Amino acid sequence: MSNLLSDNTVFELLIKLQLYHSDKGRHGFISDNYRPKIYFSIDNQYLQSNSSDCVFQLINQNKIEPGQSAIVLVKLLRFRLLIGLINESTNFIIKEGNRAVGEGKVFRLIGEKVGLY
Repeated sequence: MSNLLSDNTVFELLIKLQLYHSDKGRHGFISDNYRPKIYFSIDNQYLQSNSSDCVFQLINQNKIEPGQSAIVLVKLLRFRLLIGLINESTNFIIKEGNRAVGEGKVFRLIGEKVGLY
């Protein structure tokens, strides 16, 4: 009998994130467990197929305000098709719906982890 629950394996990476100022992106801060969609630049294109749902874990801070930058631990929830395509220095954007709210670069690939997110 197959398990009806989704696989709880995630792929972790550290990113350097720059949130857009409130006139272009979010109007409020982000905090732990923020769940945007992340789009990686593969061949200079940000396609749906290069994206993943994710969960942010802030490092050494409680929130990031619009216009600020920070190093963030990201847990990619749907990552299997991205393995081998992203690397340290891959550019990305984060979106809420159709609106881009931030951008940055992959800082370090950590790898697969099993556990709750």
